[in-house]
Amino acid sequence: SRAIKQGEMEKGKEVFTFGCRRVLTMMLPMTLAIYTLGFSAIDLVFGRGNFSLYAVNQTTGCLAAYGLGLIPSTLIMLYSAVLYAEGNFRIPTLFSLMTVGVNLGLNTLFVFGLGLGPISTALATSLGAWCNYFALRQVLLRKGWQMGYSFRSLSHLLGAALVASFITFSVESVLRQVLSSKLLLFIIPGCLFVGVLALYALVFNHRDLKALAK
Repeated sequence: SRAIKQGEMEKGKEVFTFGCRRVLTMMLPMTLAIYTLGFSAIDLVFGRGNFSLYAVNQTTGCLAAYGLGLIPSTLIMLYSAVLYAEGNFRIPTLFSLMTVGVNLGLNTLFVFGLGLGPISTALATSLGAWCNYFALRQVLLRKGWQMGYSFRSLSHLLGAALVASFITFSVESVLRQVLSSKLLLFIIPGCLFVGVLALYALVFNHRDLKALAK
């Protein structure tokens, strides 16, 4: 915002690209971590007393649905900041209103049309966030604001997250057969997920993951 207001557009675009890379480098693995560790986290925090296994599963489903919107929700803040710095409040406001409309429409469809239940709200919110992000992205692309993350780099990062998720899920399945401690069933897989990502970054020299770790 400061660079834009000072007329240093190239510097502003460099900061914007840096921010996008940081957001994706953190949020893409975290999205996969939600799917891999979500049940263990919910079970650890809430899985006791009248909060039954059914309730844990339902809550985990809602968490996973919200996880779909983790990346666009964080990128929206970055993309909107560019327009706000330019003094353009109209477009972000219109897109926010559009998102509310999409959310209401999808909630109606999911609840009354498809009967999806509690997960409907989370799923509609995430899909609305994606609509908002793509709309903002189109506006900024026309102004020359590039994310700066190539398809190859993104695939590399996704591969790292998928490997960490697969290994973590496999180990967690074994641990559930021998451990009863909910705390250990969350901490051990969680540390393993982070450890696999770190090892992947070192072995394949993934500069974004290494920079994030530093």
